[in-house]
This record gives sequence, C-alpha cells and structure tokens, in this order.
Amino acid sequence: MAGFLYFIDGHTDRVHDANLREWRLTHAFDRVPFNSPITGSTPSGEAGTLIVDQSRLGPYQPRFLPELQHWERVPGEAYWLGFYHEAPPTPVDLSRKVMSDGYLVELTGGFQWRVPLVRKFLSPSEHDTCLPRYRQMAYRIDRTTVWVDGDIQREYAHLVDIAHRFWDNWLSSLLKAANEKKPDFSIELDHPEKDAAALLGANYVVSEFELSALRVFSNDDNHAASEVLRLSCDCRNAMAWMADNEGS
Repeated sequence: MAGFLYFIDGHTDRVHDANLREWRLTHAFDRVPFNSPITGSTPSGEAGTLIVDQSRLGPYQPRFLPELQHWERVPGEAYWLGFYHEAPPTPVDLSRKVMSDGYLVELTGGFQWRVPLVRKFLSPSEHDTCLPRYRQMAYRIDRTTVWVDGDIQREYAHLVDIAHRFWDNWLSSLLKAANEKKPDFSIELDHPEKDAAALLGANYVVSEFELSALRVFSNDDNHAASEVLRLSCDCRNAMAWMADNEGS
C-alpha cells in the first residue's frame, strides 16, 4: 500500500482548508492532512511543506527521502508530486471511500480502473446515471409528495458535461459512418487524457497530474483515454442496441 506525497514550494506556515483550495488539491484531500515544513534537502531545493494523507501511505514514512522516492514538478502549479519507487500508487491505494458504479478499464501498468457510468444507455431517447444524486421531493399525479432521486450532486456536475460532449461527438460520427456504409469510424478529441482523468477522479483521488506521474496513458495505446470516455457513456450497450434494432 502506498500513496502520493505532495511538496508545496515556498510555503512554511500552517496549512488550512483555504490553502488546499488555492493549490487546487481538494481532489486529493477532503480535510487538512498531515503537513510538515521542511528545509535544506527538498524536491525544489527551497523551503516548503510536505503534505501527505497518512491513511494512504501504509508502512511508508511521510518524509522527503530522495534516494527512495520519485519526484516531479507539477506544470503550472505550486506543488511537487512524489511517491516511493518501490510502491507507486495503484487504483486500490487511490480509491475513494464512495465509488460510483461503472466499467473496468485496464490502463498502462496492467491495473484495472473503474470508470464511472455517467451516461447509462437505456434507449436512443433515454439515459440514466450511476453518479451520486440528491434525494428531492416530487409531486405525484394526485398531488401527494414522494422522495425521488433528483439532481446529480454538484461535485460531479462537470462530468455530465464531459460525457454529453463526448456522446454527441461519438453518436454523430457513428451515424455519419452508417450513412456512408463505412464499417469503422473515428472521432477527433481535443483533450481525451484531461477528460479521462476528470472521469477517473470521481472514483480515485487523482487529477491529470497524478495520472501523468503514474504514466497510465502511453502513445502506443492512444485509444486508452478514449476508451475511458466510451465506457463513461455506455457506448458498448448503445452499439449493441443499434445492432439489434437495425432496420426496425
């Protein structure tokens, strides 16, 4: 068992919730974790603060040990990201307490990651979701009230936008290929890794930076990120339904 270590360059004061928001680390921590100022030998060579979720670190120490750890600067951010050479974080180490149901996908390294089923296919005009939802009051026909599953919870709303954008692109490409009698089709995606990382972040304490550090996407398998997107939209079931109902 192992998790990530984070080093905040130049910060040596106490860490507060507002800092986590400022550093855009709320995906990794839902409360202020273990934190310790360090000087001298640090990832950047300058003073800063090490922050670690000790519950995910297992038997490993929340210390900067460069001979035992891999560290890299996160582009455009205020922090460095590290992990122990002998125990890179795995999906099991990074799983959130509450996981959304969905499909498994194998990424580089051979590990299985669970992709949340954001847009569950029911029919061409109907879909559902496995994302967490609020319970809300609704009226029956007789004007009595009942509690029902309502809106998707706010912290997952951006995933709906990602999934629907991909679905519209995928479906239009599929229908165009069908009209042109083409057996296969491809779609152009601007940033599949970024969107795939956001989807995986629903079930794991990761962003695109942690996934980059783990090298889960490779250029000899450039369909991996697209497969995450397809699974989030239930494209396999959609294809199966269309095959079963072709010509009807």
